[in-house]
Order: sequence, then structure tokens, then C-alpha cells
Amino acid sequence: MRDCAAQEYERLDRKLNDAWRETMSRMAGNEARSRLRQLQREWIKVRWAECDEQVAQSGMAGGTGGLLIYDTCQLEVVARRISWLEAYHP
Repeated sequence: MRDCAAQEYERLDRKLNDAWRETMSRMAGNEARSRLRQLQREWIKVRWAECDEQVAQSGMAGGTGGLLIYDTCQLEVVARRISWLEAYHP
């Protein structure tokens, strides 16, 4: 299951990069691009905090179940970010 999650993460990571490039290309002017870069940097700093919290609350930290929860959460976080980027308009 973890191998499947890793493959899906790789696919979503490529899609995230594509969404990033597309969104940046839509930005008119340096100020809009700078703002989007700042928002992305902030997201990168905190993106996995939700996953850490989910594992901690599950009571499965340190076990295989915790790893699967974390993997699934990562997929959800990245998928939400892709949607956010695709819909972003300053």
C-alpha cells in the first residue's frame, strides 16, 4: 500500500509542479508573482503539520498504521494545493 501511495505522490507532485507553472504564467506583473511565491513558501513550511497531527491523534504513531495515515494525508494535502493553485486569482 505504501508503494502505491508513493507512486501516487510522485504523480501528484508532477501535477503540483505543472499547476504551479501554469498559475505563475497567469500572474500579471511582478507583484502578483511575488505574492504567489510568498504564499507557496508559507505553504511549504506548514504543509505536513496536518499530517503529523492526524498521526498523533490516531494513536498509531510509530506503527505501520501511522505511516499509512501519513501517506494518505500527504496525498490529500497535495491534491488540495493543486486545486487551490488551479483556482487562484489574485
